[in-house]
Amino acid sequence: MQAFFALLKENNVSIDATAAIFDTSLRHVAGTPDPTFAAVVEHLPASIARGLYNVALNKRGREDAWLRSAENQAAMLKALHDYGIQLVPGSDNMAAFTVHREIELYAEAGISIADVLRIATLDSAAITGVADRKGSIEIGKDADLILIDGNPFDDISAIRRAVLVVKGDTLYRPEDLYRAIGVRPFLPSTVLQE
Repeated sequence: MQAFFALLKENNVSIDATAAIFDTSLRHVAGTPDPTFAAVVEHLPASIARGLYNVALNKRGREDAWLRSAENQAAMLKALHDYGIQLVPGSDNMAAFTVHREIELYAEAGISIADVLRIATLDSAAITGVADRKGSIEIGKDADLILIDGNPFDDISAIRRAVLVVKGDTLYRPEDLYRAIGVRPFLPSTVLQE
């Protein structure tokens, strides 16, 4: 494995592990919501929520092996990070919600919250070639940020609780954005003054 990691690092390869997708395949149990969306399923339109209870893979009699595979995925994420391989969170599924779970899985794998937040912001901006404008709060950079209810250093799931989105000089209320796509808001938005 070390030779593989060395090859990745030598060639400056970034890894989008799509951990949330694999976590769904490995942990999803019949009759329960897809683990990637378990925290949000009650807020989604019924037509979408129903589909999140379907199990694509038959694990009967092999549940322990599947759970060990999920644990191995977490260990691999941590090992890649510890070796210095650049991780980048991806979604490859329902926009907005999957990337939250991806970031939570990085933290659950044992990557420090500070590193997880950097991976999701500044590192992602650097990988996409926009770190000169985005990814951190600095004078001269675009004012693209979210205000959340909570502290991700205390609870990484706080990243799911946006109360205000700032994109340049425009403010967006997450509750309005969610309602526009048929999602029941998670929190009332911050009061905006005109």
